[in-house]
Amino acid sequence: MKRVHLPAQRIIAATRAGFTLLEMIVAVAIFALVWVIAFNGMSNVLRNRASTENTAARLAELESTIMILSRDLTQATDRPIRDEFGDTQTAFIGNTNGPVLLQLTRGGVGNPLRLTRSHLRRVAYFLDDDKLQRATWPRLDRAAEVELDRVDLLQSVESVKLRFMNTEQQYVPQWPPQQNQDGESSGLPAGLEITLELKDWGPVIRLFRLPGALPEDQQAGQGAQAG
Repeated sequence: MKRVHLPAQRIIAATRAGFTLLEMIVAVAIFALVWVIAFNGMSNVLRNRASTENTAARLAELESTIMILSRDLTQATDRPIRDEFGDTQTAFIGNTNGPVLLQLTRGGVGNPLRLTRSHLRRVAYFLDDDKLQRATWPRLDRAAEVELDRVDLLQSVESVKLRFMNTEQQYVPQWPPQQNQDGESSGLPAGLEITLELKDWGPVIRLFRLPGALPEDQQAGQGAQAG
């Protein structure tokens, strides 16, 4: 029997055709390390994106609330109403510690269909279960058992603080002021400072100027100049 002698080069190439166990372990370890780094990077990107979206949504909610407040307050008018019991309520009521934070009569209500109704509306603001709510009544002078139309404006509100500026440019904690005991109308405050204590962002303070900020003769003069 003849022996077949393979060339030395072929023997060396055959021994180097595959991977050793150590090489496989190192390759798997490198792949696992790269995968972990890529996964953590992608997780951080998705987490930052979700945080940015939540912040943007929260900011939009806050800006919408401030816009609605500004629209109501800048169009406030001195028109008292009668409640469901027939009692007269002043045109503007505000109290941080009351069941209703704000209650006021505002104008500027649109009537595109030219219906027979007033352009005035009674609105109110409540703090209910950490939510700032806005409510409206279907008519100014109410009948019995009138249902409010409530809408949530802002979530996660810990507290609301109100300060009202009178014509002497002094802040009072409620409106009408306590010292007004003669039954006469106090009109509208000159300004309103609202502090919204948010659970996530802390205090947000806004100052609104009301139509009562100027005497009637000065308001008429400005209106004539604008015309």
